[in-house]
Amino acid sequence: MAAAMCHEIPSDGGERFDLSVTAENREALLFDYLDELIYERDVRGVLPVDNEGTVTESGGEWRLRGSARGIPLGRVDARDLKAVTYSEMDLSETADGWHAYVVFDV
Repeated sequence: MAAAMCHEIPSDGGERFDLSVTAENREALLFDYLDELIYERDVRGVLPVDNEGTVTESGGEWRLRGSARGIPLGRVDARDLKAVTYSEMDLSETADGWHAYVVFDV
């Protein structure tokens, strides 16, 4: 998401913040996680970068617990993303790990 919004991301500064998201499947979890990052961007006025997270599944519920470093929007030249979409979303496991493709509404 940060790469879609900004060409150069400062390597320093910004406060880390925690977030937690739950959903009924992996695709919904990815959607809800990105949607939460957009929400945090709007509420905190930051560009979420250096994202870290752990995904678990239990009893049919998927959970992501993670954190991001919030770079103040005044420090970056960022394009606006309005929303994440399910359009053309792909989340698949490959021999090299996970592949995710997401389309953002701009």
